[in-house]
Amino acid sequence: MKIGFVMRADAQRKWGGDLTVVQSYMQGLIELGHSATTMFSPFESANADFLLFTNYFLEKRTALSEVSMLEKPYGVVAFQGNLLHYYPPATGFCAYVMYCLGHGFETDNGMDFDIELLFEMPHLVHYYGNMPSRSVLYNLDFARKTALWIANSPTEEKTVQRDCPGCKTAVIPIAPGIATSWTTDPDTSFLQISGLSSGSYLLQVGRLEMRKNQLGTILATRNLDVPLVFIATTSPSYEELCFEAAAKWRKAPTLFISQSLTAREEGAVKVIRMPKNEKLSSANLASAYYHAGLHIHPAFQELPGTTYLEAARFGTPTVASNWCTIKDYFYDPVLSHSELDGRIVYAEPYHLNDISQKIEQNFGKKFSPLTDHPSIKRTHSDVAQDLLKHLRY
Repeated sequence: MKIGFVMRADAQRKWGGDLTVVQSYMQGLIELGHSATTMFSPFESANADFLLFTNYFLEKRTALSEVSMLEKPYGVVAFQGNLLHYYPPATGFCAYVMYCLGHGFETDNGMDFDIELLFEMPHLVHYYGNMPSRSVLYNLDFARKTALWIANSPTEEKTVQRDCPGCKTAVIPIAPGIATSWTTDPDTSFLQISGLSSGSYLLQVGRLEMRKNQLGTILATRNLDVPLVFIATTSPSYEELCFEAAAKWRKAPTLFISQSLTAREEGAVKVIRMPKNEKLSSANLASAYYHAGLHIHPAFQELPGTTYLEAARFGTPTVASNWCTIKDYFYDPVLSHSELDGRIVYAEPYHLNDISQKIEQNFGKKFSPLTDHPSIKRTHSDVAQDLLKHLRY
């Protein structure tokens, strides 16, 4: 079978979870003897038997016209975040912090912007948020004609069914990123890159963008005397906001290790370019997780986030977000919770005091490598086999 994955135009510049998931599908399909290719337009692979589109939040009306001309069956790897739930508070959180930094209004109808109020009244972010794009509505015709919608978990499937009632969905859990094939204790390569010592730092991995909430991590750790490391590609405006916030409010060192940011230093904040300006190798990334004192990712939205799986695999505790589908992966029906053996705890993404307390409570804990959990044992071939089953090949 020949399957074409239709990606957004900038996909090859990104190395986030969505591209990781697609690469997992492709590797598994190839291992099973099938053909898989990526493209930016359906016309690039006229001989594909089935097309899978990514990033449903981008408008798909042009894509619908193209597949109609080609008479191709198609589906969606949705990455269908609950935009109605997370977008207003996420934008409100960023807006309020920007105002505290002097960007935009100096006062709100006579009320001064004070970062302390964000800690005291977390819900105030809802007053400053924006409404989400209507792209889901614009894409309805495209959605209704899909042969298959793939969700990564039951929680995402509920969002898909809400946004396109009655569509054919399949839940296919993802493989756990670099943890899929790692079998040995990681080396010390990341310590050499960062200049940090083992167990001494907080770590967040992922693109610098609003929904991943690096800004919340910065503020929640402002008074903690612990280095904070971001391994990240960038979104320019959000990058500047994070850098400025860290310089203003963080007392301990903050490192941005990046493939795309310009090397610079201001106070305790520093940007380190990745070796040879390339993304960190799997060995470097595994080393970063393994030697971190705690992994933190209080995202407003993440589907589900391979970083959570990777940190769990290497025995590093995590402060995660209550709003992410990773809870489905770790849910224990007997114990009725998703905390595994205590290595992962959850917080609301904008409740900064709660995040800070959970960091202090869990920093420095070390767990044995997680090797026997079903979510960690899942392989690329398992993912591809599930896809083929739903396509009936």
